[in-house]
Amino acid sequence: MNRQIIMLAAVVAIIVGCSDNETIIPADEMDVDYMSFDVMSAPSVELTGNVTRGTDTGFQTTSLSPNTRIGMFVMHEADYEAKEFGQPENYTDIRSVWHSGNTSLTSAYADKHCYGYCNEEVKVNADGSLVRTDANQFVYPYSSDYEKVGVIAYSPRREGMDYADLFAAMPIIVDADQSDNAVMRSNDIMIGVPYINNPFRVERAPINLVFSHVMTKVTVNVSIPRVDALLSDSIYVTIDGLLSKAYITPYEVAEELMATVSKTPAQTPTQMLVNAVQGTERTITLLADTGMTVPVANDTLRLSCCAYVPAQTFSVDRYPVVKVHFITKEYLDPFEVVVPEIRDERAYSDKSYTPFRSGTNKVYNIVIED
Repeated sequence: MNRQIIMLAAVVAIIVGCSDNETIIPADEMDVDYMSFDVMSAPSVELTGNVTRGTDTGFQTTSLSPNTRIGMFVMHEADYEAKEFGQPENYTDIRSVWHSGNTSLTSAYADKHCYGYCNEEVKVNADGSLVRTDANQFVYPYSSDYEKVGVIAYSPRREGMDYADLFAAMPIIVDADQSDNAVMRSNDIMIGVPYINNPFRVERAPINLVFSHVMTKVTVNVSIPRVDALLSDSIYVTIDGLLSKAYITPYEVAEELMATVSKTPAQTPTQMLVNAVQGTERTITLLADTGMTVPVANDTLRLSCCAYVPAQTFSVDRYPVVKVHFITKEYLDPFEVVVPEIRDERAYSDKSYTPFRSGTNKVYNIVIED
């Protein structure tokens, strides 16, 4: 009888032990490892020409501007390398995680099983640190094996981005009128990757992300003599012959950038990260100065403006044409004679057929003569 009782007790112990191993662990009882991120300098391109006024031509040439909104994807290493997200069979210990009350884990284990941050909104602080706008923190996967994570960040952040969009060819169509600073900035697509490796795990230290410009920046510097023939009420700067649509696959771009990232973060990639699509040519407006508020120095008006467009190549059939438009409004002179509106245009064709490449600044210095 005693022997039977002992054997029964052993079986019960085994059953209880198995149940304990399968018990879901509340997240707020874990010893959580957090991760933090900093922004390293973006590729820097020096402007040329005497610039005294213009749209924000220096935007993000050395670093991301404070309060820039970034979309952040942080994935378990198995998903990052397999390019398949949300597959619980990839996981072991972390499948037993249950978040209850610890809000910093809410988005990491949104379905109580699968680890991964999807398009988390992050902003840039003045010191270069990145913080989530919901005030929560990023955590590593909960596991005794210290799994690594893969990270892809991008700017400006878009609503509705999902894991599948990292591998989808998303259409990017740049705005035709980029004379407004906010609109111009929204066209500056950037991708961020960790410079240490991807995937990775770093304990108790900020993870540095290097952001690189995917588009081509086009800067036009114009010098205009203040002579009667060029006096006007408005000046527009446009550029024709550019393709405005492209497709971007963030994962592929991130992989390309990982090949160029080094401990010298100012490195500028020279490859065509995003190729423009044929058949989407449009006129891009870089400057629309309708008030003529530009200061005059040494009897010369100096303008500087810029826009962001997809990287692309040119041919004898299509090439950039920069145009400076002068408009004098219709007015009534002192003798009550109506003077009609006057429009003048100066065009400058770039037939060098030099490709526009990702992360570079194509500068046109134009001197208009009377």
